[in-house]
Amino acid sequence: MCLAKKLVPLLPCFALAAAAVLFLSAPAHYAETIRKGISLWAVNVLPVLFPFLVFSPLFADATRRLPRRLFFPAQKIFRLSPRAAAVLPVSALSGYPVGARLTAELAPSLSAGERLRLACLSSTAGPVFLVGTVGGVLFKSTAAGVVLLFSHFAAVRLSGILLALRAPAPICPPLQTSEPTPFSRSSDGMAQAILSVLCIGGTIALFYCLGEMLSDLGLFSLPVFRLCPYAEGIVRGAIEMTTGCAVLAAHPSPISLALCCALVTAGGGCVLLQQTAYLKGILPLKRFFAVKLLQAAAAFFLCLLLANLFLFQ
Repeated sequence: MCLAKKLVPLLPCFALAAAAVLFLSAPAHYAETIRKGISLWAVNVLPVLFPFLVFSPLFADATRRLPRRLFFPAQKIFRLSPRAAAVLPVSALSGYPVGARLTAELAPSLSAGERLRLACLSSTAGPVFLVGTVGGVLFKSTAAGVVLLFSHFAAVRLSGILLALRAPAPICPPLQTSEPTPFSRSSDGMAQAILSVLCIGGTIALFYCLGEMLSDLGLFSLPVFRLCPYAEGIVRGAIEMTTGCAVLAAHPSPISLALCCALVTAGGGCVLLQQTAYLKGILPLKRFFAVKLLQAAAAFFLCLLLANLFLFQ
């Protein structure tokens, strides 16, 4: 038992060492895999995400200056201050990981509980990805994308309600008069957006390569993956959600759509790593990951119900 406790923290090191050895065994092959991962990021993620990363601080500043009574529902339902509630519409439009970035920026003015609630509520995929990419492109159905969108956001908002049940009323600090000008905000936002989007591209390429390594090791040739048509998509999605959704969409059904909704809501290892880069040190990550699993389970069952009712009759 003591030996197992000592070895568990070393498992990531062993996994990285094994990946390095595998990479060196066929560097040309895995260099091409990395290139494909970078292409996936450059074609599908960069054009949509980069403008939001640049302008999200300005959007958040603009919404924070709106009358506080507009944020009264979020104050009562999710126990968020107007400053924190202003992050929700921005993160809902832009998707991962803008919400985590804005949560980190506001962290000094938020309580510990409010940081966790805001991080969980702003951890969402963008409507363009859900309706356009997963629904329209992968499942070839805009209606499927709408079901994904509704199930995803309903599950995330439900978790926010549960977290706020016993939370105290939020503190509403006054707006600081010495805030940066829009010009300085845009300049800082450009630099931060470039660093953020490069970090996202690196993690996507890395996790895409790790998925291919597992395939080369014969993991997806095991009997369980031949018997269950959804197993490979679940494993690949747990690593990188877009690849997992593509594999699941090859077998369209209520279950495959619901599994895609769960994967997108959980985020997969790639998205969680991107968010961890911003959230580490400002909230308990174990609780954040636990809430993400709760969100994924709720999204799965809600999407399964709606898919059976409206899509696959």
